[in-house]
Formats: sequence, structure tokens, C-alpha cells
Amino acid sequence: MKKIVITNEKGGIGKTSVAVHLAHYCYERGMRVLFVDMDKQGNSGFSLSKVAVEIKDTHSLFADIQNFETLDKYFVLFKGNKSLKSLFDPTEQEFKLDKVEEYQRNFKSNIAKANEFFDICIFDTPPTDGPFQRLPLLVSEFALSPFLLDKYSILGLRGIIDTTQEIKEVNPKIQFLGLLPNMVSANSVTQKTTLNELQKQLSHLMLDKTAFIPNRSAIADASEQQVPVWKIDKTSAKDVGRKIKKINQLVLEKMGV
Repeated sequence: MKKIVITNEKGGIGKTSVAVHLAHYCYERGMRVLFVDMDKQGNSGFSLSKVAVEIKDTHSLFADIQNFETLDKYFVLFKGNKSLKSLFDPTEQEFKLDKVEEYQRNFKSNIAKANEFFDICIFDTPPTDGPFQRLPLLVSEFALSPFLLDKYSILGLRGIIDTTQEIKEVNPKIQFLGLLPNMVSANSVTQKTTLNELQKQLSHLMLDKTAFIPNRSAIADASEQQVPVWKIDKTSAKDVGRKIKKINQLVLEKMGV
């Protein structure tokens, strides 16, 4: 099982959409998919609820040892919800300090046990540094970082790279697949210029020197309908769907899948 983390410490940059569409793409290719929503908001869990064959709470990956043999392995979804907060937040009433290390051990053990049952594991992470972002990086081989072409998102790229390097000291297996420009406005001269500059100056850090996801309302429509964008019956949706499929294929090739 190959494991990939979709990560960025900034919110609102489309991590969930990237993770969800990668999951749909893998499932449609006949891969056995394990999807873990590490965000208490549970957006990716909502988006994938219609397609998932088995649905459980992400909290259980920390609190219990899972028996993956009893699950239908075609598409297993672990949904994030507010109960995640109690695991590591001392301000929560249900927080148990003496359980923190056990929770972390359980999580690592469960992901290790899942290896023989799935082809790919995709982690969608919250937009804050902490255990729900770092633990997936510690158990995975690959990381991908979507980002926006705005000033603050670009300034935060250094943090993504630094975090990955820190994790690499503990998990030497992890490979940073690259940065993926997301929600790019084709009508913005500023964004076009910024994209061209980044593709030249940071080409070694990009997923691909030409890869980006355009900003299309069809992607939001797909999220609402809990389907991949290429299933939306609009020309614009089909166009962006082809782009996203091409990017997903590139990601899988880089992962050796």
C-alpha cells in the first residue's frame, strides 16, 4: 500500500478537493482505496460518503485496534469529526493525558496493519501544524502540497518545505512530490505572471512545471453533489475533469503505482 499525505498549513487552498478527486480517480481505476480524513471539520468525509463502501470514524484509528480483514476493502473511508479534538487538545473535557502515547501507537499500528489490504492510502490533513498533520507524514512515503497563487499562500511555502524536511529526519522514506498550484484564475494577469515565475524559479519543487488546477465553479458543484467533477454534465466540468485526471495520473506515476 502506497501512502500519500495532502498537506499545507494554510486553510482554504483546496487540499480536500485535491485529496477527494485523487481518491475518486484511484477507485475508478479499480484500486483498493483507504481514505483517512484527519480534519475535525469532516469535509472530505462528507464528499466521499456516497462512494465509500465502508465508513468509520477517524477517531477509532487512534482509540482502537482495527480489524481490516472484516472490512470491504474496495473503498474504506475514515471520516473526521469533532471527536478528534479530544484526542490531543488538553482544553477538551474528554482529553486524557495518559492516553496520548497509546493513541499515537494505535494510529501507527493500524496504518501498518492496513498495508496488506489496500493499494493506496490517502490522508487529508487539517490546515494547522500538529499531530493530525504530522502523524500521517510519519507513516507515509509521499506528500503533495496544493497552494494558491496569492501572496500569503506563497509566503507559506517555506513552512511546507521545512516541515517535510523535519519529518524526513524521522521518516527517511517520505518523498515530497511537489507543489501544485490550485484554483488558478485564467483571467488574472497577475496570477498568470506569478505562475510563470514560480514554474521557472521553483521548477525543482513543483509537481510538474506545467501542472495546475484552474478555478472552476464546477469543482464546487461536484463537492456539493458528492461526485468527482468529471461526472458533472457541463463542458467546463469535463474540461477541468480532464486536467485533474491528468494530474492524478502524474501523481500515481511518481508514486510508482
